[in-house]
Amino acid sequence: MESESIIFHQDNSHHTSNATKRQNATEAPITLLTTSLSAEPDQKRNALNSSGNIIDKPMKSDSLQMSNNINMTTTDMQMKTECKIKTIKCSERSTKMQSTFGAWMSDASQPDDGRYWLAEHFSGRVLAESRNISAFQEANYKTIDIRRFYQGCGHVVYQSSFYFHNAGTNRLIKFDLNTRRIKTLMMPGSRYKSLTYLFRNSKTYFKFAVDENGLWVIYASTTDDNTMVAKLDPDTFSVESVVDTGYPTTKAGNAFIVCGVLYFTDDSDRRVTYAFDLKKESPVDASFDLRPANGILAMLSYYPNRKLLYMWDNSSVTTCRVKLKQN
Repeated sequence: MESESIIFHQDNSHHTSNATKRQNATEAPITLLTTSLSAEPDQKRNALNSSGNIIDKPMKSDSLQMSNNINMTTTDMQMKTECKIKTIKCSERSTKMQSTFGAWMSDASQPDDGRYWLAEHFSGRVLAESRNISAFQEANYKTIDIRRFYQGCGHVVYQSSFYFHNAGTNRLIKFDLNTRRIKTLMMPGSRYKSLTYLFRNSKTYFKFAVDENGLWVIYASTTDDNTMVAKLDPDTFSVESVVDTGYPTTKAGNAFIVCGVLYFTDDSDRRVTYAFDLKKESPVDASFDLRPANGILAMLSYYPNRKLLYMWDNSSVTTCRVKLKQN
């Protein structure tokens, strides 16, 4: 029997829908979704076409939506912001993957527990687990049915739980990798369907992030094109605070958080061109190269326990060393 608890995050700003046109895209079948899965009928219909291929198309809103108000703490955030990025140096080594889109993860709260997880493509409901990255190429891994379809490439594993966006809904999911229990957080006032992506390059509506201060989620407001950031309590799976960065999602390719500072890439994911201090709620000078401009950058996540950026770049996975400087 499934164990699930639902938490309603309330938004007092009474957002209205702000849909924008996006290009439809499809992807070939992927290896992790070749087995038959007993998905909920509405989600399975929206995520798969008749041939079993995953489709990027507008998905129906979830009937569980019940509130459009945000309930969050109003206390000042106590966070570490005394460090900034000095340099980023990417490894010349990479591992080729079968899919253009996907996310690969280790537990961002652990120094190194030896496990990696992989969520292939931008939609699916199977998580792969292995002890090394090359095992994913050799199909030498175990699979976990997470019982909900994920959307995008903005997932994380944190404190032994897999955090992801439940496709076609405004729900965020915390899936405990040990107990298989599910917690759900509703996010009214957020864009989550009709191809109105937060980051269109990776077909992502919600981007989870972990830094020296803990767990965050980045999302797009429905009232305008602003990028929003919510600080999350992983224990209660609730929103502690929300910051409106004022930065348009149309200018951003991806984003990650380091020491309480949100860094944005440009719309081609070639350079970091803008940064925003989430404690001071003000812009920060930032401009440095990240990668060549060719290919799709599907995933970009910072791991504070390793001072690394994990990337899914041009159908390959690699890491970049992050060197910090004190303010």
